[in-house]
Amino acid sequence: FFFSSRRRHTRYPLVTGVQTCALPICLINLSVIKAAQDKWYESAELRERGQRAMRSRCYDSLAALLPDEQIAFLLGDYAIAHHSALSIGLRQSSSPRIRTLSAGWLANGKAVGHAASMQQALLARYSVLPGTAALVAELRKARGDIADIAQKTMSKDDSVTYQEKIGALKADEQRIVRALGGHISSLQQSMAWVDIETVREQLQPGSILIDVARFDVFDFQAKGKGNEWKPAHYVAWIVPPKGQGEIGVVDLGAAHLIEQTVHAYREAISVAGVEKSTLTNLGEPAAEKQLSAVASSLAKLVLKPILGFIRADDPDAYIKELVISPDAELWLVPWAALPLQDGRYARSEEHTSELQSRV
Repeated sequence: FFFSSRRRHTRYPLVTGVQTCALPICLINLSVIKAAQDKWYESAELRERGQRAMRSRCYDSLAALLPDEQIAFLLGDYAIAHHSALSIGLRQSSSPRIRTLSAGWLANGKAVGHAASMQQALLARYSVLPGTAALVAELRKARGDIADIAQKTMSKDDSVTYQEKIGALKADEQRIVRALGGHISSLQQSMAWVDIETVREQLQPGSILIDVARFDVFDFQAKGKGNEWKPAHYVAWIVPPKGQGEIGVVDLGAAHLIEQTVHAYREAISVAGVEKSTLTNLGEPAAEKQLSAVASSLAKLVLKPILGFIRADDPDAYIKELVISPDAELWLVPWAALPLQDGRYARSEEHTSELQSRV
C-alpha cells in the first residue's frame, strides 16, 4: 500500500519493474506498518532487510540504464524507500540501534548512484581495450536483458519462467564480472553492502564523518491519504571512529530555509569579485566583512549544530578532521570557508590541526 499510494504523486517515471523489487517492497511496506503501530524496533529491523534487498535487487536494472534513466530510477521507487528509511532514523534518533542502522542506510543509499556511474565509466574505458572489450560487451548485454525482463509485468503463471530466466542471466552476469574482476576489481566490490562499522574502522582517531542527507520526511502516523509526506529537511549523521563514541543524528532544519541561505551566500561570493564590487573598490577586508554576515548565517544553520552536538559532552573535545559528505545544495558550499563562533574559519591556518573539512 505504501508504494502504490506514493506512485500516484511522483513526478518521475518508474523504470524498474515490480517483479524485480517485490521482496524489498514487501519488507518496506511491513516496516511502514510496524512504524505506524509504534513498533519502531521491529520496523527498523524489517527496514534493514528491505534496504539491503532493494539495493541488491534493483542494482541490476540501474547498472544497465543510461544516465538519464538512472536519474529517473533513483527518483522513483528507490527515493521513496530511501527517504522513508531516513525518516525512521530521524524520528527515532534517541535509539542507538536505529541511529546505527540508519547511518548504514544513508551511506549505502548515497553509494548506489555513484557506484553505477563509476561502473559505466570503467566499462566505457575497458570497452576499447582488446583484452576486455568482448567481456564488456557480454556484460552490457546480460544486464540489458535483466533490465528488459524486470520491466515486464509477469502474470502468476509466468513466475516460474521469470525466475528461471533471471537466475540464468544473473549467473551469466556473475561469471562475466568474475572474469573482468582481475581488470576491474571494483566491479564486484561496488555491488556489496558496506556495513557502517566497516566505515568507522577506516576513520582515523580524531576524525569524524558528517554524512548529510536532504530528504522528504515521512510521517508514519499521518491521518488520511496524501498527508504522509512532509517538507524536506537536511539531517546530519555524525559518525565517529569505532570505539570513540556513538553515532548521532542532528536535524539541521527545513530544506527551503537552508537553501535560501546557500543561494544568498553563493550570490554574495559571485558579486564580491566582479568589476566595481566591494572587493575592487574597498579592498579585501571590507569585502570579507560583507561576505562574513551571509556566511555566518549559513554556518549557524549547518555547522554550529554539528559542532554543538560533537562538543555537547566535552566543549574542548579535540577534532582533528571533519570528513563531510554533503547532499543536494550543500554540495555547493565551501565548508572550509564557513566561520566558526570565534570568528576564524573552519580551515584557517590556526585551525588546520584542529578542524578540517574534506568533501
